[in-house]
Parts: sequence; C-alpha cells; structure tokens
Amino acid sequence: MSIITLTSDYGSKDPFSGIWKGILCSLSPDLQMVDITHSIAPANFLEASYIINSVYHNFPKGTIHLIAIEEMDVLSINYIAMKKDDHFFIAPDNGILSLIKPEFRTDAIHQIDIESHEQNTSGMAVMSKSAVYLSQGGAISMLGKPYVSPKTITPRNPVFFDAQKQLQGHIIYIDRRGNLITNIHKSVFQKYISDKPFSIALPARNNITRITNSFRDIKQEAVTFALFNENQLLEIGINGGSYRQSTGASHLLGLSLQDKITVEIV
Repeated sequence: MSIITLTSDYGSKDPFSGIWKGILCSLSPDLQMVDITHSIAPANFLEASYIINSVYHNFPKGTIHLIAIEEMDVLSINYIAMKKDDHFFIAPDNGILSLIKPEFRTDAIHQIDIESHEQNTSGMAVMSKSAVYLSQGGAISMLGKPYVSPKTITPRNPVFFDAQKQLQGHIIYIDRRGNLITNIHKSVFQKYISDKPFSIALPARNNITRITNSFRDIKQEAVTFALFNENQLLEIGINGGSYRQSTGASHLLGLSLQDKITVEIV
C-alpha cells in the first residue's frame, strides 16, 4: 500500500485536518499517512507549491499527495488526480497542480468522478476515496475521464534586462525564521551573472556582493547574506536575526511575498 501525504491550509487549531484523517482511517485503517503541513496560509498557492516541490521527491515513487488549498465543496469545483514524476497528486481544480514541477511532463490527469455529484459528499471524501483507491493499486484512468483543461496559475519567472544589466526575481516564500526565498534558480544566476561582480540591493542600504556557500560559513552576527538553498534557489537572510520570524530578514528588511529582488552587474 502506497504512502499518502497531506498538505492543507486547514491550520492546526480547527478540526478539519483531524476530520480528513478520520475519513482516511475509516476507509483504510492500516493506511500509512504523513502530514507534510497544515499551516499553509489560506489560499497561498505559492507557499503550498514551494513546500510540496521541496518535499515530494523525498518520498518513494508511487506516493499519493493530497493537497487541500482553498478546498471547496464538490458542487462548486472539480477535483482532479495527476500523475507526474512517478508520483500522484490529488487536489481541487483551482490551479495548484499547475505549480507542481511545471518543467516536468504530466503523465496523466483525470477528473475525479467518485460520488462527485452526491450533495452530501465533501471534497475531503472525494480526495480520500481516490487516494485509497490508488494506494491499493487502482489505475488513475478509472477515477474519471481525462481532464483536458485544468485551471492554471502562471508563476512569475526571473527576467534579465540586458540594458540595465539586472536580473530581477521575486520572493516566493518566507520561512518561519523570516528568511526570504526567491524564484532565482542557481542555473539562471549562473547564466546571467556568472562570475561577474554583482550587487543585490536591499532596503536599509543592505547590499550583498557575494554568495555564501552554506550557513556554516557565516561567522559574523547581524550580517545580511545570500546563498543557494537545498532547492538551488537564491535565499536571503540575516545571521543571528533569524531565530524567529519577527527578527528575521523579512521583518528587519521590510520585505514580503512577491516583492522584487534585483541582482545588478556592477
């Protein structure tokens, strides 16, 4: 039986994540479930996709990932199952699945028809029954007809402006310590910046002119740093100021999700 992971914006205070797991256990008491997180900010698709893209490939192939972000009832939205990179993803058709490794080929995507038109069937139940079916070796094609036009979300990509000699990206995630993760991948940075002198201009006259190899190399307290994280994305933080979000780079620099980060060749 495959592993089933759970990711949602239900939070930890409300009963919804518990209800969801109760439905799954009722369907299959021996089910192997793993919570990724239920602390996604409500309807924050960027945050959800960053976490899922960071985590899913660490699970065995064939794992089923349930994603409830801005989850609605079955009468107002379709639910879909997608196979990609030898993993299964089940979610409402609200665009979240288009952000899961968009550079990878989608092997299959099907609308879920399991009791989808019964008035008292919740979205949790539809996703749960589908997941249990797949975990027991069921074929994704049996969940429903191929889904040809799922909703999509087009993420911002970094842009290089040749005239200004600037690479511009955006903040896509802020971790619990206030570190800023951008959408500038190491390969993009190397393509446009390479070994040229550069400056990352930040508020409060903070300029970063070098990339740190790892957190272990940061010795000076209160210094602003940049490195490529485990996802090879440019991350910006403040050493010693990031033990909690209220003293991290986001708060101290006054930067938020979707704010622009500019790397300039000097």
